[in-house]
Amino acid sequence: MDIKPRVVVIGGSGTIKDNPMLADAPWKTFRTCITSPMFSEWDGVVPYQETDDLVFIPRHGGENGTKRYGPSKTQYLANIVAARMLGSVVIATSAVGSLQEAIEVESLVVPTSWVDESLRNPNLWGTGIITHINPRPAFSPELSRILVEEAGESFNGVHNQGTYVT
Repeated sequence: MDIKPRVVVIGGSGTIKDNPMLADAPWKTFRTCITSPMFSEWDGVVPYQETDDLVFIPRHGGENGTKRYGPSKTQYLANIVAARMLGSVVIATSAVGSLQEAIEVESLVVPTSWVDESLRNPNLWGTGIITHINPRPAFSPELSRILVEEAGESFNGVHNQGTYVT
C-alpha cells in the first residue's frame, strides 16, 4: 500500500492566509512533551489545521485559544516535533526582508545556506546531551528543486539560492 506523503508548512499567519485548502479545516492541537526551563511559558501545545495532504502550523502559535509566542520565544522545537509526527515533508517559511535589491517584495527565495546570529543554544536537546550533526546540505536539494519549479507566477520573482540569516 502506497502512503501519500503529507506536507507540513510551518509559517507565519500570512503564509497560508485565505488559502482555500484550509478554509473549512478546524483548528486542532498537538500536545508534545517539549517544554523549556529557559522559556517557562512554553507549554508544548502546537495548534494546527489539516487536510488529507497538508498540515499548517502557525510558527508563533495563537490559533484556537493557544498561547501566542513572540519571535524570540517561539517554541520552535515543539513545532518541529509536531510537524514530524503529523507529516512526512516539512517546509518552514519566513517573511523577511532582503539586503539584495534584486530580491523584490513578495519574492520567493529558496535558501541554500543559513547563518544563526540569535545566540540561542543550537542544541535543541538541551544541556548535557552532545550531538554531532552535519548541517550540510542545510536544505533538501530535491525539495528545493520542487519549490523553485512549482512556484510559477505566484511570486514577484523566484530565487533558487540565498542565505537565510537569523
